[in-house]
Amino acid sequence: MHDNSLDGSIPQELGRLTKLQILHLSGNSFNVEIPQNLTDCLQLKLLSLYGNKLVGNIPLDIGSLSKLYWLSLANINNLIGHIPPSLGNLSLLTNLYLHDNSLDGSIPQELGRLTKLQILRLNSNSFNGEIPQNLTQCLQLRFLNLYSNKLVGKILSDIGYLSKLYNNLTGHITPLLGNLSLLTSLYLGENNLDGRIPKELGYVAIDIACALDYLHDHCPTTILHCDLKPSNVLLDDDMVAHIGDFGLARILSDDINDSRTQSNSLAIRGSIGYVAPEYGMGANPSTYGDVYSYGILLLEMLTGKRPSDDMFKNNLNLHQFAKMALPERVMEIIDR
Repeated sequence: MHDNSLDGSIPQELGRLTKLQILHLSGNSFNVEIPQNLTDCLQLKLLSLYGNKLVGNIPLDIGSLSKLYWLSLANINNLIGHIPPSLGNLSLLTNLYLHDNSLDGSIPQELGRLTKLQILRLNSNSFNGEIPQNLTQCLQLRFLNLYSNKLVGKILSDIGYLSKLYNNLTGHITPLLGNLSLLTSLYLGENNLDGRIPKELGYVAIDIACALDYLHDHCPTTILHCDLKPSNVLLDDDMVAHIGDFGLARILSDDINDSRTQSNSLAIRGSIGYVAPEYGMGANPSTYGDVYSYGILLLEMLTGKRPSDDMFKNNLNLHQFAKMALPERVMEIIDR
C-alpha cells in the first residue's frame, strides 16, 4: 500500500497479522505513532514506513522482530526519543534507515551486534555523544551516514566503510581511512578536526600530478598527454589514479621541425573545456597545456561542476567562474 494518499492512523489490528512478512506503507501521510503491537508480527522480514508523518517513539521491543532484514522509518517522519537498545537483537538486519527524524540521545552500542548490516543511515537527527567504537564490528557495512547530528569525540581509529560525517568530531583523521579501498565518498566538513591530513588519503589529485611530472620531466623525452580530463583518469584496485588514453599524446622534441611536436592549427587537440586556450589559436602542444587541463580537472573536483555545465556560456567558463570568486567568495563555489 505504499506511495498512495493514505492518512490517519495505522490500525492496531495489523498486529494480528502474525504471518505477515512484508509491510510496505511508505510514501503516505500517516500522522500518528507506530502501533506498538506491530512487534507481534514476528514473521516480518521487511517493514517500511518511510516518508510519512509519523510521530512518537520507535517501539521499545522492536528487537522482537528477529527475522527483520530491512527496516525503514526515515524521511519526513518526526520520530523522537532514543534508538531502543533492543534494535541490536535484529541479527539478520542488512538495511537500517532512521534518517531525517528528530531522534536524539546517543547511538546505542548494541548496534555493533548487527554484524550483517550493510547500510546504516542515521543522518539528519539530533544524536549526541561519541560514535560507538563497536560499530567497527559491523564488518559488512558499506554505507554509513551520520551527517548532520551533534556527535562529538574522535573518529574511530579502526572505522569500517565510512560515507559522510557532519558533526563536531575532534582529533586527527586516522590514517587507516586510507585502507578503505571501496570508499567512494568521504565528507568530513563542519567539524573541529585538527592535525595533518594523512598522506594515505585525497591521492585521487596527487597521483595525477605525479604522473604528469613523470611524463614531463622524468621520461627520456618529454611526453605531452594533450587530453587530460576525468574520464582519462583510471583507478586501480588500490584506488591509485593512473592517466590513460594516450591517443592524442605527443613527444616533445628539441627539433622545431620534428613532425611529432607540430600541431594542426585547424584541429584543437584535446577536449572542449579542458583544452588550453592557446591550442585554439594554433599553438603547438606544450607542458603548459597539460598543466592547464590539470587545473581544470582540480576545479571540477573542488566545485563539483563540469566545464560543460549549462551555466557556462556567453564567454563564462569554469576557470573564470573560480577566478571571479577569489579570494572573498571561495566558500560560495566549493562543493560542500
